[in-house]
Amino acid sequence: MSASIDKRILIATSAFAFLIAAHLILITAFRDADMFLLLEDAPFVMSSAIAAFCFFYAFKRSTGRVRAAWLAIFVAMIFNTSGELAWLVLEVFLRRDPFPSAADIGYLAFYPFFAAGIFLFPSVPRSANERARLLLDECIGMISSLLILWIYIIPELYEEDPVATFVSIAYVLMDLLLVIALMDILFREHEAAEDWPSFILILGMGAMIITDLGYAYQEIQGTYTSGSLLDTGWLAAYMLIGIAPLLSVHPPSWRPINIKRISYYVPVIWLGIALILVLIREHESVSNAGALVASISGIIGLMLLREKQSLRTMHDMLKNLREEAERRAAMEKSLAESKNLLESILSQAQCGILVVDADRKILFINDAARRILRKRPGGSLELRSHNSEDEPEWNLCISRALRGAITESKEERVVVDGESFDLLLNSAPLKDSSGGIVGAVVSFMDISDRKRLEDELRRYTTELERMVEDRTREIERKNAEMERFVYTVSHDLRSPLITILGFIGYLREDLRSGQTDKVESDIRFIENSVLKMDRLLTNTLELSRIGRVISPPEDVYFSDIVREVLSDMNAKLRGVDIIVADDMPSVHVDRMRIGEMLANLIDNSIKYTANTDHPRIEIGWRPEDAAFFVKDNGIGIDPKYHDKVFDLFYRIDRSTPGTGAGLAIVKKIVEVHGGRIWIESEGGKGCTVCFTLPLSRKSNSEESQSPFGDLYR
Repeated sequence: MSASIDKRILIATSAFAFLIAAHLILITAFRDADMFLLLEDAPFVMSSAIAAFCFFYAFKRSTGRVRAAWLAIFVAMIFNTSGELAWLVLEVFLRRDPFPSAADIGYLAFYPFFAAGIFLFPSVPRSANERARLLLDECIGMISSLLILWIYIIPELYEEDPVATFVSIAYVLMDLLLVIALMDILFREHEAAEDWPSFILILGMGAMIITDLGYAYQEIQGTYTSGSLLDTGWLAAYMLIGIAPLLSVHPPSWRPINIKRISYYVPVIWLGIALILVLIREHESVSNAGALVASISGIIGLMLLREKQSLRTMHDMLKNLREEAERRAAMEKSLAESKNLLESILSQAQCGILVVDADRKILFINDAARRILRKRPGGSLELRSHNSEDEPEWNLCISRALRGAITESKEERVVVDGESFDLLLNSAPLKDSSGGIVGAVVSFMDISDRKRLEDELRRYTTELERMVEDRTREIERKNAEMERFVYTVSHDLRSPLITILGFIGYLREDLRSGQTDKVESDIRFIENSVLKMDRLLTNTLELSRIGRVISPPEDVYFSDIVREVLSDMNAKLRGVDIIVADDMPSVHVDRMRIGEMLANLIDNSIKYTANTDHPRIEIGWRPEDAAFFVKDNGIGIDPKYHDKVFDLFYRIDRSTPGTGAGLAIVKKIVEVHGGRIWIESEGGKGCTVCFTLPLSRKSNSEESQSPFGDLYR
C-alpha cells in the first residue's frame, strides 16, 4: 500500500516540478520571442488545473466535513483556473492589459471559497482558555498584517480608474482573508494524520500571500514585469496546495510534524517582522507617528493579554497534570495491590502456572510450578520428551499459544534431570491491551500418581476381565456338564425303572396264572434293579456334594493318605503288588475327599487288572510334571476314550460291573481342589491316571502365590 501512495504523490509532485522548471527555462530562453507571453501564462493554467484535479480526487475519497472542505477548495481552484485562463486569453490572444479585467472575477472568487474550505476542516475540541488564546493570536496576526498593509500597500492603491482602485483594494482584503484562514489552520489542533497535509497547505498559502504582496508592491513601485521570478511564487503555491489533499487521502509513512510547537511562536515572529518593516518604512518617511504608536501599543497590549492567557492555560494544565498524577498514583497503588493479590493467588494455586514472553523467556512461575518441575530459583528450565525422538508437547503447547491457538488437557510425559513424570498441559496466548500476542500462559498438573493408578486399574481390570471370562467359560462348561449330567442321570435311572416295570408285569401274570415258582425269580430281578437305582442315586448325590460340602483343607503328606486308603482296602488288594514311592510331597487338601478319590482310582485298577497274571499297582510322584499318578498293568484304555471315561455313568464295556460314576467323581474332586487330571494309556498296555493337587506351603514355599488364588480353592 505504501508503495502506491508514494507513487501517486510522486507523480503529482513531478508534474508540478516539471511545470515550474519549464516555466523558469522558457521565460529565460524565450524572453524576446513573440510567443513569450503564451509560454509564460500557460504553466499557470496547467498548474491550477492539476491542483483542482487533486482536490477533486480527495473529495471523491473522503467523508464528512473533510469531504465538504475539499469540495469548497476544489470550487476555489476552478475559479482560479478560469481566472488564469482568462488572463492568458486577454494577454496573449487579445493583446489587452488583463488588469483590471474579467480574469479578476475568477481570482477574487478563489479566496472566499478557499478560506471556507479551510474553515470547514474538523479540529480537536478546545477548552475555553485555549479558545481565548487562539482568538488573541489571530487578532495579533490580523493587526500585524493590517499594519504592514497600511504602511506599504493601501496608501498607494488609489488610482485614477475607480475600477482599478476597487479591484486593488479587493485583492488586499482577500489576502487579509487568506491570512485569517492561514492563522486558523496554523493554530488549530489537528489529528496526527492531518499534520503533514495541514503543513503543506500552510506553506502553499504562505507562498501565495507573499507572492500577492510582492506583486502589489512591485505594481505600486512600477517595477513589475510579466515573466519575472516573482511569478514562480504562484506556481510554487499551486504545487504545494495541490499536494496537500493527496497527503490527506494517502497518508505517508513520514515522521509526524509538530505544527502546534511551531504555531506557538508564530504571533511573536509575525509581530516582530511587522514592527521591523514598519520601523524601516517610518524611518524613510516623515510623517506623524501617532498612528504607529497607537498600533504598536495595541499590539503590545494584546501580547500581554496573550501571555496572561497562556499563563492561565499553563496553570490549568499544571492543575490537570497534578490531578492526573494523583490519579495515576492511586491507579498504580491499586494495580500494585491487584498484582500482589494475583501473585498471592497464583502462588497458592495447586496447579503449576508459567508465563513466558514471545522469546520464551520466563516472566512468572508460581511455587507449584517450581515444585512440579523441580526448578530452583535462578535455574534454567529444560524439558524433553520421554521419547527423545519427538519434540516435547510442552514446546508445542507454547508454540501454539504464541500463534494464537489454545491447548486444553494435553497429556505429556517429560523428563527433568533424568526423572520422568506425567503432566496435564493447558496453554493460551498472552495478549496486550491492543490484542497483540506478547507471550504464552501455561498451566499444568503432575498426574503421575493418577497415571499410575490408572495403569494399575487397567491391569486389575484386565485381570478381572480375564477372570470373568474364565469364570464364564467355567460356568458354560459346568452348565454343559449339568445338561449332560441331567441327561445321563435321567437315561441311566430310566433303565432300572423300565426293568422294574417289566418284571412287575411278569409278576402279575405269574400270580394270575398261578405260576408261583417264577414269582421268586421276578422279585429278585426287581430287587436287583432297585439296588442298581439306589447305587446310581447314591453316586449322583455324592457327585453333587463334591465342591459344596468339603472339609477345610489341611497340610498332609500324600503318602499318609495313600497308607490310610491301602489299609482300608487291604482285603481287595490281596494278590496285587502295590508299589508306593517314598519321595511324594505334602499337599494342602481336603483329606477325606482325596482319600475317596484315591480309593476310586485303586478300585478301578483292581477291577481292570483282574484277568492279569501278576496284577500291579504303582502310586508315585513325577517332579517334571508336578503330578501324582496311579499306574496299573491292566487292560488299558484306548486313547479315543481318554476324555469320555470321565463322563458320568460312561462305561466302555457295559458287561463290567459298576455304574460308570467313579472317574466322574474322581475328576470332580481334583477340579474342586484346583487341579487337573488326565490318562496316559494305550489299549492292552496298562493305564496311568495322572493328577495335580495343591502342594502345602512347606513343600512349595519358593513359589509366589496369586492374589486371587483363594478363589480357586
